[in-house]
Amino acid sequence: MDLLNMVHRVIDLARAIPRKPACARDDPFGGIWDMELAACIEPPSPQELELRQYLLSQPPAVLRGVEAIMYLGRDYEPLAAEEELYGADCDDFDFLDAYEHLTDVSHGARADVDHLLGKPLAMYLEWGLERARERGIEVAGLLG
Repeated sequence: MDLLNMVHRVIDLARAIPRKPACARDDPFGGIWDMELAACIEPPSPQELELRQYLLSQPPAVLRGVEAIMYLGRDYEPLAAEEELYGADCDDFDFLDAYEHLTDVSHGARADVDHLLGKPLAMYLEWGLERARERGIEVAGLLG
């Protein structure tokens, strides 16, 4: 399966995950910094487990590709250390540089998948594909 089809599969799986109810306390971080963290944690849904397993079953190269597309879609002001890699707002994003950087900083597949699942993954991947299209990046052929 090429990277483009794989990213679309991840988007579909991520969209199927039911939204979790907000934490009882109105917290801009969804309760993650709250002392009552345990009350905010729910077991993962079957859909989230399916996405997690799907991502963990991918070769490291494919997982890095998904991460790089996610970062391309994440429209943000990068930290100073990331500015050279990603550009001021991803306008100068270089897929190969991002891929190599993600490989260098990886703490293994489980940590990488945990990181991905902590993001609005479907949205960032959709935006990443759109930004790739705008820049003429052929996502399907990036890893092949």
